[in-house]
Amino acid sequence: MTWQTVQSAIPNFAWRAVLTCMICILCLLSGFQGGCEDKQDRRDELLFEAPVGPEGGTIVIPSSDPALADYAGTTLQVPSGAFPGPVTIAFYRTAGRDTPGARFVGAALKIVAHGSASQVAQDILHISMPLPDGIGASGDRNVMAVEWPSGERFLTGGLTQREPGKPPQLLIETPKLGSFFPVIYPLGPAMPEPLIYPLDVLLVVDNSSSMSAFQSLLFQHNGSNSVQKKSLPWKILNSSAVDKCKPAKVANSISNIHMAVVSSDLGVMPKLPIAAGSDWSSPLPTAFTAGKCGPRGTDPMKKHGNGDDGELQTKRCTERGITDSTVCPSVCTDPIPVPETGLPYIRKWTEFDAKKMDIVTYPEYATGKRPETAIHCRAILGEGGCGIEMPIGSAAQAISRQNSMPSGFLRDPATSLLVVIFVTNEDDCTIASARRKDAYPSSAKYVTNRSGLRENCGMLSAPECFNMEYRCFALDNQCNENLSMPGSKTGCKTKSVNPNPYLASVEELVKQMASYQDGMGKTQYRSIGFVTIAPSGSDFETEYLPDGMMTTMLTPYLNIKQQKKTYVGKDFLLGPQLRYEKLYQLKNSAVATERFIDTKLGDAVDFVIKQNIEALIDPATGQADEMELNKLVDALHTKTAPFLKLQKAGIDSGFTEPCP
Repeated sequence: MTWQTVQSAIPNFAWRAVLTCMICILCLLSGFQGGCEDKQDRRDELLFEAPVGPEGGTIVIPSSDPALADYAGTTLQVPSGAFPGPVTIAFYRTAGRDTPGARFVGAALKIVAHGSASQVAQDILHISMPLPDGIGASGDRNVMAVEWPSGERFLTGGLTQREPGKPPQLLIETPKLGSFFPVIYPLGPAMPEPLIYPLDVLLVVDNSSSMSAFQSLLFQHNGSNSVQKKSLPWKILNSSAVDKCKPAKVANSISNIHMAVVSSDLGVMPKLPIAAGSDWSSPLPTAFTAGKCGPRGTDPMKKHGNGDDGELQTKRCTERGITDSTVCPSVCTDPIPVPETGLPYIRKWTEFDAKKMDIVTYPEYATGKRPETAIHCRAILGEGGCGIEMPIGSAAQAISRQNSMPSGFLRDPATSLLVVIFVTNEDDCTIASARRKDAYPSSAKYVTNRSGLRENCGMLSAPECFNMEYRCFALDNQCNENLSMPGSKTGCKTKSVNPNPYLASVEELVKQMASYQDGMGKTQYRSIGFVTIAPSGSDFETEYLPDGMMTTMLTPYLNIKQQKKTYVGKDFLLGPQLRYEKLYQLKNSAVATERFIDTKLGDAVDFVIKQNIEALIDPATGQADEMELNKLVDALHTKTAPFLKLQKAGIDSGFTEPCP
């Protein structure tokens, strides 16, 4: 926030303070016993009120009364336990006001909880307010200006919901009640600084074989806080970038965050009927029909092998048969690790309490039911997923699913920041949709090709291409050495030109994650960032393996040889990676031809942080190196800080602006 903005806001608040004092004096002179606060409330017109008990409920301002027409349909959802006792929720008509740089629209509303000692609920409330028809139709961003009883004012993003035949609604989350003013900002660079961007974090966890050690490394939790505090989710949710312009306890603290988990498992079979006459080229091998990459049902003709299909994971590790209490503690046996019934994500809202000069967190979870605990219980996925890892494709599918079947995890893409964090020990192998039918070569052709003659890997029936993990490299990458022969491979990189790609384009997958349709049906891009926690090496070694069909080595096939690192009896397998390097290159390369072809997409991708997963291992303990993990999280907070910084107009509650 600029000093000029602060100057322009202070006189209004100063004048209001003087006016308030004059009212207080009149109150005292007149002998009014209700107090100045009650007298000030009387300046607002009471519209509607409704009782709410500890069990919570939904309050809707009715449309039957013409006097309430401007507010008809306004909804307040109060979760169970938000207020410890019965309260009366009162809705007042209040004077709307423009905010510097924004235009006030709709109807201003003041919401008060009478009978409660505090206007702060013990959980996050959901408020939906109507907007005039046509507002935001040009692509302008609808946000909410909020004023708390203390005089603090800020802006927060929300979700503009449009349903046929109904006026548009602006939905926001808040732990506090106060005055709410719908405002709009022009789409583009005019978006102001004092906006709190909701942060949505998607953890994409590789759940193929050899991943247990890495899941334990980053999501360790044996039931004790001391261990849990050394994990990735805890550090993301409970630390922040340092900002010397603010009091020490409020240094860019995350203020509004959703976090969810998705696996790397998209199966490998085509999304087509698996029956005679389909373009599945041959009878399905047993490994596909009954294995980890096969259909998830008993009827392979109907249940396709699409793995978890980008679904947000809610199963606890105890439900996955993981019995190691050092990573899957007994707290995970709780049917609801956090009191968020039915939500496939966790949420955490952090606010600064000016009176206490401390951070207050909402919802207020019971002991052992913290949001971090829910993430731990969900992120320990085990090793039951398909060995053909497709983390980038899974993230794209998860976001597409949320757009088509929203759960509330993703907020308004115009006013939120999405961060996708990949955790894997191998490269991405997101097969292009049209090539899924080629995932397994013709078994008949395999049987007739026992001569040991090498075929080019462009021929998908080549025996040396049978290994899927190898094929993920062979068809889309190039090295200094011949990929069809065993031995070391150096200087490996993704092909810049590939007329017949096997894998989906990294840029196209990023575009799928970042793009959305605005109210006019135009393609826009959300702000998005990526963190890749994967092996750093791009070089690797291939080796011949027996095919399992013959006792001789007449028809061996090629395999990627993983590096094995052992620390304190724990084995960590590391595979090469090129696709994550490509993702990093698209954003960070100094060479224009290596960056995003779509320049608008390049602007939408705010950052790509690359983290060597091996560097996070403490060789002395086999656990996470806390210093290195802190560096990673600090880098993430530094990148997200511009979006999460809480800057207020008017009363600054201890914040120092401008900062020298």
